[in-house]
Amino acid sequence: MQIIDKDNKTIVVPSDHAVITISTNYPFHFFANAQERSINKDGFIMILKDLQDLVNKENKKKERAMAVQKFVIGMGVVAALGVATGILFALKSGKETRQDLKNKAANTVETFKDTVQKKAEFVNDSAVHAAHEMSNVIKDFHGKTTGVKREINEGYHDIAEDIHKTAENISNELK
Repeated sequence: MQIIDKDNKTIVVPSDHAVITISTNYPFHFFANAQERSINKDGFIMILKDLQDLVNKENKKKERAMAVQKFVIGMGVVAALGVATGILFALKSGKETRQDLKNKAANTVETFKDTVQKKAEFVNDSAVHAAHEMSNVIKDFHGKTTGVKREINEGYHDIAEDIHKTAENISNELK
């Protein structure tokens, strides 16, 4: 970018390739009769490159969307062919197949209920076991604290006796 006097025309010169020269008032906040002009020859080319990048990104998005659409259509066709093949080569009548499906669904529901029941029992048993273990830990802790209290109390009495005897000895020696 160059800043030139408003009457300077030397910036516009012949060239062997296409050049776009952008000339605006300078300082930029002037709306008219600015004494200087801002000249930019490269900015437009950068704008064109940015536009080209945007167009390329949009094209890639469209290509990805088309690929996804083709994939979905292909999967739909394959699914339809699978259903048609299943119907054409079915070993049982529609009524028998529906009954089999109904029975399998009922069995699946029962299996699910049994599994849930077993898991609930396992969780309940685990909770009872954890509560029992926690109770044992608390009892053990209580027993240990009681023992420590007893030892401290006995130690206190022993120390008190030792202090009393020492005080008596000192008193006897001072007499």
